Amino acid sequence: MGVQGGEGEAGTLSDAGSSAPAQTGLELASGASANLITPAAWSGRFWGLFKCSIGDCGRGRLDCNGAGATPPATLLELTLGTNGGQDFYDVSLVDGYNLQASLAPQGEQGRCVSASCPTDVNRKESQNEAVMSLN
Repeated sequence: MGVQGGEGEAGTLSDAGSSAPAQTGLELASGASANLITPAAWSGRFWGLFKCSIGDCGRGRLDCNGAGATPPATLLELTLGTNGGQDFYDVSLVDGYNLQASLAPQGEQGRCVSASCPTDVNRKESQNEAVMSLN
């Protein structure tokens, strides 16, 4: 699985019943990408970490070691290889919003589209804009 983003860090959390990836936090330079190895059937989430308290997992560390994000945090949620080998993904604002984010499948066949939250929903001007878009 590839992760790409702006400069910052990303935390990960595996859902109950899923083994954690070997690396549970990563740092990205602007425009950089990283590959994470997950079990064939995996479910979990990623979020942007900042070195202050936004998105931090309450530990002040890059490796959250099983702790979830501290709200507000935009979540990128994935379920891989379950339900007959199907994959599911979404961008969730259930824990609040702290950055623009998108998920897009690569190298697969089918009618999969990207899921994104391209608008800063904290801006007053964005109140009447659509939050989610499908490309």
